[in-house]
This record gives sequence, structure tokens and C-alpha cells, in this order.
Amino acid sequence: MLVEPWFVPGTLQAAHVAIKTAEATGLSVARMSHIELDGNLSRLRFEYLIGRPDGIEHAVEVHELGLFTTEEMLACFHEAGLHATYDPKGPAGRGLFVARRKTSTSA
Repeated sequence: MLVEPWFVPGTLQAAHVAIKTAEATGLSVARMSHIELDGNLSRLRFEYLIGRPDGIEHAVEVHELGLFTTEEMLACFHEAGLHATYDPKGPAGRGLFVARRKTSTSA
């Protein structure tokens, strides 16, 4: 199993607002995001404006993601009967866990 983790506690900035835009023929999209923190829970609110020749659409989505330390993640893998290793870089700079079923020779 490969797991790319979310951020660890203390790394996200509460109240951070960001915008991304993209355009293609006949389509323009703007996405604004806002981060809220509630203990070890991050809440990301995304609001989209999607423009097409026939009008503009608005869409919203909210993602709630837990903030866990590397040690907590490794403990969860262990409790699930998996042997996990951790690469601190990973594909996006947040790390990568590689977990396998424990065998008689795995610790």
C-alpha cells in the first residue's frame, strides 16, 4: 500500500486563502480555497467559478482532513498488521508511506 500523507500538525497556516485559475477554449475556472484548523482537523473550503459561453456556474466543496504525526501514522499501520516504511520526501514533498503485510520475518 502506498499512502501519501496530508500535512503533520503545526505545518498548515490557519485562515490561508489561495486562488488558482485555468483557461481553455470556451472555459475559464477560478478556484479559491480557505483553510480552517480545529485541533488536529484541517477543513479546506473550495469555491469554484466555472465560466462558459452560456454563463457562470458556482460550486463549493469542503474537505476535512486529519493532521497526524509520522509516528501516529506508523502506529496505525502497525495496528493494522502492516510493516511500513517512510520516505520523508515522497512525490509532492509531504512524504510517502510504503506498507506491506507483515511476514514472519518482518518486525
